Amino acid sequence: MGTEYIDYAMRCGDHAGKLWTELQKVFRSARIENKFRLIDSFHSFEMDSEIGMRENVKKFNCIRMEFELLGEDVNNTQAIFCLLKSLPRDYETFAEIQRSQRDVPMVAEVTEKLLAEEQGRAHRNREVDRRPEATAMAAQKRSPRNSANAITAEMHDIGRKNAGGDYQTMRGEGVKEK
Repeated sequence: MGTEYIDYAMRCGDHAGKLWTELQKVFRSARIENKFRLIDSFHSFEMDSEIGMRENVKKFNCIRMEFELLGEDVNNTQAIFCLLKSLPRDYETFAEIQRSQRDVPMVAEVTEKLLAEEQGRAHRNREVDRRPEATAMAAQKRSPRNSANAITAEMHDIGRKNAGGDYQTMRGEGVKEK
């Protein structure tokens, strides 16, 4: 963007709101440079695994809306193609299922399914994370060794209470006959 556009925007705006509006108009102008930039960002769009699916879908939809603001239409098939192409590798099965449909779905349908898929994966991951702990705890409860240890500990406690704290007295070792 050349300085002539900034100078123009500064002359037109007497306060920040007007200046911002003018800068947006210049930025979103139908110049071929902006269209090329949008086409490039649309076709090279890749999901960022760090920010989550919802934010990635928002970024993708923003690019589509910018096209509409420039008067360019992105048809449904193109949008779905770019969206599915941008998915991470672990979503390959999801992408294949969407590609194998008989009719081309709407972009909104695919994004809803995508967000549901992410939510399902998060739920499954939480379940998997909990399972080892629950399994280990259940195994400890069922373990004969732990049961024996628990019984022995109880006997120690009972022996201490009943025999003045001496476990040997409870077992009969150290008890002298009169």
